[in-house]
Amino acid sequence: MGRAGILVAGLVGLGACADPVVDLSFTSPAPAFDDTSCVTSVELYAAGKTYPVDPRDFVGTTVQVDHPPTYADLIAALRGKFDVPVPPTGLGAIEVYGWNGDPSWDQQLAPSELVFYARTPYDGDDVNLQLIPNVSCKRSTVTVRPLDLVGFITGNYQCAAGAIPDGVPPNKPFADLGTFAPVLYLDDQVRYFGGKSRGDVVGGVATIEGPTTVGPGSCLAIGTYTGTQDAIACARTAGICGHPGELEVAVLPDDFIVPMDPSATYSRAVVGGVFSTMRTPVAGAKVEVDPTEAKVAYLDLDVATKTFKIVSGQATSASGLFVVYTNKLVDVQVTSNGKVAGVQVGSIGDDLVAEYLATTIVVMP
Repeated sequence: MGRAGILVAGLVGLGACADPVVDLSFTSPAPAFDDTSCVTSVELYAAGKTYPVDPRDFVGTTVQVDHPPTYADLIAALRGKFDVPVPPTGLGAIEVYGWNGDPSWDQQLAPSELVFYARTPYDGDDVNLQLIPNVSCKRSTVTVRPLDLVGFITGNYQCAAGAIPDGVPPNKPFADLGTFAPVLYLDDQVRYFGGKSRGDVVGGVATIEGPTTVGPGSCLAIGTYTGTQDAIACARTAGICGHPGELEVAVLPDDFIVPMDPSATYSRAVVGGVFSTMRTPVAGAKVEVDPTEAKVAYLDLDVATKTFKIVSGQATSASGLFVVYTNKLVDVQVTSNGKVAGVQVGSIGDDLVAEYLATTIVVMP
């Protein structure tokens, strides 16, 4: 096995044996995201031509960096640091990931924040990778209000009935910040990256300081963990019970059953509720998604059996409940009485992370 080329003047060389060196250059994201001051490690993967069918067909390496302030500084810091052989099957694609912390693909490891990512198939020529921002390193303080959706519904739609109690040590509920971002080497999965920034739930809210500016392919997501109501979902401003300036995220009890897609086209589900500004469920609301990326069904809640049940119809029933089946991050549009509201939803779960229930709330104007 011969040595691969190395990063010179902003280029990374990849090669093996008698193969020619592949020059790889990076292009920075838009100026709005030009903050890499929290980046401490960068991964580079050379994926073989049989990856991910053969999950072992890749070669990767990680380079440690010391909080470079901008993408230009980051690229300069990587110069001459990579030396990556091409897999024996040949070069199928190149991937790059930048982290605040050590690479964290498995939620059992110490959580890290994914700052940027990129992937491109290899077509035989030199490669320029457009780095895609997942978050900016700029941090701000947010107040997160988790809402127990079942408690809210069964408590006559009172916010107090859906509030998450403080708990007592060592079982104090907490929330953390992260993102839903696409898994680049798969077309149909979203993963939660984050958990490094967290705060205990006190008085029904958690105060968290962390990155909140997310890239165009991601959503700001909140994980909520009570031990019996663990969920990760895209964040919503205010929502149904949140106060002005707060982020709200709904959670479901872990022992409630959410029906899976009857067609088995999609393996993920997001439970949603449509409510008026008076906090009452909205019947007759039509929920629409891109039919090539998701599908919708309407639900009722059977509290006795702890089951969300699919009901027939083309709009919400008196419960105001629905479910979106998708494996991606998708936009949802809700129409009721000529008024329109929209949310973004996603759900996770694969062989590297636990599967958490995902929820959303839509408040009709």
